[in-house]
Amino acid sequence: MVNIGGRGIGVRTEANATPFFRVENRTQYAVSHDGKLAYWRTGPDDELPHELHVYDTTARTDRMVLRLTDEKAGAAGFMVWSTDGTGLALSIADGNAHFEGRFSPSRPTVSSWRLLDLATGQVRQIANISGAWFMPVSWDRVRDVATATEIGRDHTEDPTRLFYVFDQSVAIGKARQVELPAALDPWSIRADSSAKSALGLEATNCSQGRCNALWTWPISDPRAGVRRQIPSRQIFVAAFRPGTTNVFVQLGPLPTSSPEPQRLEDWGDLGIQPPRVVSSLSNVGEYFFFRGDGTAIVLGTVNLTAHRGGLVDPENGGSVSLPLDDDVLAGIAPR
Repeated sequence: MVNIGGRGIGVRTEANATPFFRVENRTQYAVSHDGKLAYWRTGPDDELPHELHVYDTTARTDRMVLRLTDEKAGAAGFMVWSTDGTGLALSIADGNAHFEGRFSPSRPTVSSWRLLDLATGQVRQIANISGAWFMPVSWDRVRDVATATEIGRDHTEDPTRLFYVFDQSVAIGKARQVELPAALDPWSIRADSSAKSALGLEATNCSQGRCNALWTWPISDPRAGVRRQIPSRQIFVAAFRPGTTNVFVQLGPLPTSSPEPQRLEDWGDLGIQPPRVVSSLSNVGEYFFFRGDGTAIVLGTVNLTAHRGGLVDPENGGSVSLPLDDDVLAGIAPR
């Protein structure tokens, strides 16, 4: 996945930087572990209607699975795939809400959290909130457990303390609101590929200035969270390796520290094991994410003159360059 200069998204291969499929509007999106892209197709300036599409990167086919004529998603249509790749958990707001653009911020009167079965087209609405947008985190269809957080109640960059759990074994037909262990960046909150655990980053203070602490917790019980912080290093990104609960983190110097290479480390199961250095990034690593099957880590950096990328083996740290044009990598999955 590539972000096409803030104008939309595209799909490319690892070997060829030119996208073979493009979406020419700003949209939230999600990539399944088997390489399917879910995205919203909208009018100019996020105008209605909003259509949810699924693009199959293997067959290179595109189909519409949901159409909204009086509600909005698009730039604020946050979503995640179900663990088995057969459904999507969605955030949908009332038609007057604007997450970004010239009419923003206009917070939703109603934001709905819904579960879509792609085989039947059936949609279940499981919760509503007002004054913020739902941001789905996970959906385990086997256990019928879904989780979400929220964004935008004060500002789209502000942290949140709220987490929502829909668990039929605990409360039939109802979602519970629970507190996160700290105020976490909603953009950083992620679940592992089996939807059993979650993680997020807390902005806090270190000895030399502001830094991030990592929290991990059982998906349905944030109160059991475990905190980890490296006082002399900044945690830029944290993510679960697909197929595991191993947490990989991208570390760098604090803003007040002397320049030094960033590192990619494996912090083991739930991020509480002794760290293993995977790779020194040597100034490459403003972002990272995993190939969908967990066999490679995609690294990238952006500066005033060039975009650079690389693929890193999570076992031995071996790396190869990844060709980039002016687009910014956003996510990747196997085909």
